Amino acid sequence: MLLTLFDLIYYVIFILLLARVFMPLLGVSPYHPAYDFVFRVTEPMLAPIRRRLPQSGPLDFSPMVLLLGLWLLRVILGALLS
Repeated sequence: MLLTLFDLIYYVIFILLLARVFMPLLGVSPYHPAYDFVFRVTEPMLAPIRRRLPQSGPLDFSPMVLLLGLWLLRVILGALLS
């Protein structure tokens, strides 16, 4: 039950992060309501990671770090709950 709930949250965050990464590449304006929604939901999770990562020029690795951390947490929870 708990793992299923965590999986649902994980996949929702995964989809939102994919949308955040690909919306600018597809030409979606930052002023579009969908882009604003995705930004407001994902930024509180990404900002602390971004502050701790070293500067990498125009590349932002914080979505990848967040997904890796969530995946690792899912593996640990899966091992503990099974």
